[in-house]
Formats: sequence, structure tokens, C-alpha cells
Amino acid sequence: MTMDSSQDFKSLQESIQNALVSTTRLANQIAAEDLSFQRTSNPTVAEELDDSSSRLLALTTSLLRSATKGTDVAGPNLEDADDVDVHWSRIVDVLDNLLEKADTSLDEYTGAIKRKALAIDQHTAPAKKSRYALDQSIRRANVLKPQNTFELKPNNLDTSPWKPILTKKPHAALALDKSLETFTDESQSTQ
Repeated sequence: MTMDSSQDFKSLQESIQNALVSTTRLANQIAAEDLSFQRTSNPTVAEELDDSSSRLLALTTSLLRSATKGTDVAGPNLEDADDVDVHWSRIVDVLDNLLEKADTSLDEYTGAIKRKALAIDQHTAPAKKSRYALDQSIRRANVLKPQNTFELKPNNLDTSPWKPILTKKPHAALALDKSLETFTDESQSTQ
């Protein structure tokens, strides 16, 4: 890998990132506008929005078809905005396929795939630290029990029915005294 090719890649990467950032900003600005109001109040805006939507859908369909050429993934045909919702899972499949290809290509370009293969082939790789050692260090840690700082400490040996600490329920649909009625269950325990 020469210095020129890495510089070319970095400049290409920066230009792509800048284009994506500006496109995302514009899309967010458009989404913030009340387009349905603009459409109904001005017929020329409605025509321009329809033309832009048609162009974007045609461009998206063309890009999806181009991205799936030579693969087993089929790009959907988007004729109107509802088709985007209907075929969303297929669009995601195409994008996943593209991102996977890009990731593999970048790994090949940077040599990461070769390095991974070398690391697997080498038997002198350092041994992983066992989870057992981590478990032991956590068990030996001097961690204070939070229940020791409770104002009212729990009594695990108490067999009486549970009773809440609350003294009133200001927003309750059922008053506190009515919700605390006891009954005997099938095992003859008071609940």
C-alpha cells in the first residue's frame, strides 16, 4: 500500500462523509417542514414535490437494482411512497448486502483479513484469561451490601403476610385499607 493510495482513500472517504452529512441535514430540514400544508396551500409546490418524489423513487429504484446486480437479492420496484413501506424489508436486505460487501472490501484493502488469518494460523497466540479468575476476583472484592444501609431492614424469617410500608395512597383507585384485606388460600395460609 503506497502513501498516495491511502491519501486518495482518505480524501474519498471525507468527501463521501461530507456528502452524507449534508444530505442528512437537508432531509431533516425537509422533514421538519409541514409539507402537507405547503402542498394544499400552493399547487406549484405540490407539483414540484410530486416531481421530486418521482425522481427520488426512480433514482432509488435504479440504485437498488444496480446494487443487486449479480447477486441473489432482488431490488424492489418503487413506484410510489407507499412502496417504500411495503418493500422496506427488501430494501434493508439490499443495504445489508451492500454494507457487508463494503466491510469485506475495506478489510481486504487495509489488510485486516490477512492479519486475522495469520493470527488464527499462529499457535503461539497468548492464551485467553479464564473467566474463573475474574469470577474469583469479584467474589473477593470488598463490596458493601446495600441492604445494610436500609432504614427499615428486611426480615427474611417473617412468615406473616406482606404489608406495605406506605401509610397512604393519594392517587389510588382503591383505598389502602381496602387493598390490604387478608384471605386464606388453599394451603390454609393467610395472604
